[in-house]
Amino acid sequence: MQKILCSHIIAACVLLSGCNSSDKYADPNAINGDQYTGTWIAPAYGEAMVVERNRVLYYQYTSEYCIQSDTDNGSNADLEENYWQISVDQQRMRQVLSLYGIDQREPEYIKTDILPESCLQNLVKKKNESGYTADASRDFDFFWKMFYEYYPTFNKRNVDWESQRSELSVSLDANSSDETLFYALAEMIEPLGDSHVTVMLDGSDDEGVNFTRGVTLIDRITEEYISNNGSIDNDQQYSQYLSYLEEQSELVDQIRLSYASDIENIKQAANGNLTWYINSDNIGYLGIENMIFFSGDNTDDISFVEEIDALQSAMQQAMSDLTDTSGLIIDIRKNPGGFDGASQLIARYFLDSERELYSKQARLGDSRTELEIYKLQPVNNSYTKPIVLLTSAMTTSAAEVFALMMRNLPHVTLIGESTQGALSDVLSKSLPNGFKIDLVNEYYLSPEGDFFEVEGVPVDYIREFGTETQRLNHMDDAIELAIELLN
Repeated sequence: MQKILCSHIIAACVLLSGCNSSDKYADPNAINGDQYTGTWIAPAYGEAMVVERNRVLYYQYTSEYCIQSDTDNGSNADLEENYWQISVDQQRMRQVLSLYGIDQREPEYIKTDILPESCLQNLVKKKNESGYTADASRDFDFFWKMFYEYYPTFNKRNVDWESQRSELSVSLDANSSDETLFYALAEMIEPLGDSHVTVMLDGSDDEGVNFTRGVTLIDRITEEYISNNGSIDNDQQYSQYLSYLEEQSELVDQIRLSYASDIENIKQAANGNLTWYINSDNIGYLGIENMIFFSGDNTDDISFVEEIDALQSAMQQAMSDLTDTSGLIIDIRKNPGGFDGASQLIARYFLDSERELYSKQARLGDSRTELEIYKLQPVNNSYTKPIVLLTSAMTTSAAEVFALMMRNLPHVTLIGESTQGALSDVLSKSLPNGFKIDLVNEYYLSPEGDFFEVEGVPVDYIREFGTETQRLNHMDDAIELAIELLN
């Protein structure tokens, strides 16, 4: 799952926010609402805002194209209430959230006199707007420019983006259908193998395409199903495949829980996303299945405050039960990600001291934005006994950020597979025809400057996750090794 931390979610956190991320930002209580008025741009993100007294206009742009992506009116346009902070010199603006010792920062906007040139000279009308003209060739070029100007890892992924355009643009013209364009864009992104890069059809969050790297548990189960049953050629076969996939995935979960000393002592919290138990050797197990959905499953109405509140309560409960164990296994092998803030909050329970845990910056043309360092302090009575962190190729996004933080700690050992290699936040865009595009534009770095995008966060001991042999023998090789190391 991609990281989800948009402005409307952070806006729900205004009453609990309280710490500035930098001394260059003014005391929020001293901000005059009129100071927000004007034009603001985030060049590394291709975003712009025009702030008026009762209206905010949002733009997405490249060097050649621009669309007005959204409009907020009335109370939604009250940036002061939505906790936007302004720098002391009134030339920079951003949203900042500090809650339970975590620090979530949104992109920084710079004040400017006018919108980017493309927004002045080539503002493209969107579908359902007056004056819109369908043009698949234009939308393909807009898409290509988004990646060309903001995407940071073409070289690491060995993808020649210009060659991709040359090969695939010839199949399109202005009158090509949305279906033809969709398949062309899907072919464009396939070589990237980036699970954070997605093309979605107009009006749908479900009908889209993206591609992953590495061999995941799902890949293993799929390959063995096809090997045993042949190709999947119709709806009935696909339904049978899905049943097998669900059955085998549940078996993996049952095996993970089978190491508990007593099945009656297995506990869950945070909407089932935290599971913990103690084995017969007094070794604790903490499974973290998501970095989101701690307060519910409604993807259309996510409150960041409610999410973090639910996670904080669950972590307090879990660590109270696990505090007297001799060692701890933390399992994030099936965790697809969610909020960086959730990863930060969990990591605080295992810190031995205040630490710089990672840093991030965004691509800015041929350079990068200023490096931002993330430091965290431990909770009171944090758990600093030996810990084994289990990861896999399914460990993605904010879960990878958790692994990036935990690998810094002297009492933590990583076992499993390298993570997915998709740490960056998702940068969401739109095309004039209504397609939704997800890409990335950021660098997440270890304190030593390691950049694990693409190859993933490495492990100390390699153990494959959920192989057919392990499932047949009702064993989990990574948990077996973790218990051996912790005993």
